[in-house]
Amino acid sequence: MKSANWINKYWELQGDIDEIEWDIRKTRLEMKRWKEGGDLFIKNKFETVLFHQQRVGQALGSLENLLKEKLQLKKELIDLIDTFKGVENKILKMKYIDGMTLENIAYELGYTPGYIYNKHAQIVKSLKLLQKVSNK
Repeated sequence: MKSANWINKYWELQGDIDEIEWDIRKTRLEMKRWKEGGDLFIKNKFETVLFHQQRVGQALGSLENLLKEKLQLKKELIDLIDTFKGVENKILKMKYIDGMTLENIAYELGYTPGYIYNKHAQIVKSLKLLQKVSNK
């Protein structure tokens, strides 16, 4: 798997997870409104309330299942990334997935900060070139 590819897949998965978590929060808030004491519970007929409680409950269950699937895929991708060899992949993982600074990466990998800064610059330059070529 090319570096640009797994980074993109990771961030795509993370974006999906963030969006699903947002949808879950919104759906839980809507469910509170349909529960006893909520504004929608009070304003509507009992049959309407039951219908919407069921609808929102099903939506919440579907979102929670989807979140579990995406989190599992993310874990599997990180496990796969951890098997990649080479300092370039380690730098990319530590920087863009683990959120480490280049100085901390240098310390962890036993290189000088200057070497890691230069290596990172080369990687970024190569990734930009690959992206430019693949967009043509």
